[in-house]
Amino acid sequence: TADRCYASALALDPDHLQALIHRAGTQVMMGNKTQARNLLERALRIDPNNRAARLRMAALSSNQLP
Repeated sequence: TADRCYASALALDPDHLQALIHRAGTQVMMGNKTQARNLLERALRIDPNNRAARLRMAALSSNQLP
């Protein structure tokens, strides 16, 4: 699955920004919003100005994601 691919990428490079953001998306789709939030927080610690991470975090925080 996509989630496993992102998890594998993160095992090799825990700070891979795009893998963190995309894995957060897969976690939301699987109903794991807490895990998604944790992944986005990690992404934002790496790059606080990352637009994609900020937008997804805002949507997650306001319950605008499924």
